[in-house]
Amino acid sequence: MGNIGAGSSIVVNVDVILPANEGTIYFQNGMFMTWLDIDKKQPSCRLYTIGSPTVRKLVPGRKLIVTGTRFNNGGPNMYGDVLLFEDDATINQLQCNAGRKGYMTIGELRKVFGSLFALQQADAVVG
Repeated sequence: MGNIGAGSSIVVNVDVILPANEGTIYFQNGMFMTWLDIDKKQPSCRLYTIGSPTVRKLVPGRKLIVTGTRFNNGGPNMYGDVLLFEDDATINQLQCNAGRKGYMTIGELRKVFGSLFALQQADAVVG
């Protein structure tokens, strides 16, 4: 995921119901899951929502614009690859875990997304 830069976007392909208040939405292999159902030895991701007293919904076509990244070389139970959405009013960040020590690859991210989300990478800036 280190190749995903600011200006890239995560595009929502299905309706995603966001819980009231702050919440976490887990997914793996193109399916929403609970933390208990995640296979911890396989890549997975989770969305962190921004606190709101009402239930909200992300609709197909909605773009979450990446404003930054953080990486801390997570392990099997630690979500170490992070995409930040600092300008978004509903989602704060996407955290991913490769299911092993090390960074998640773009291919693994796409497998985790399945048909739920799509990655649109920003054009590289040559300066």
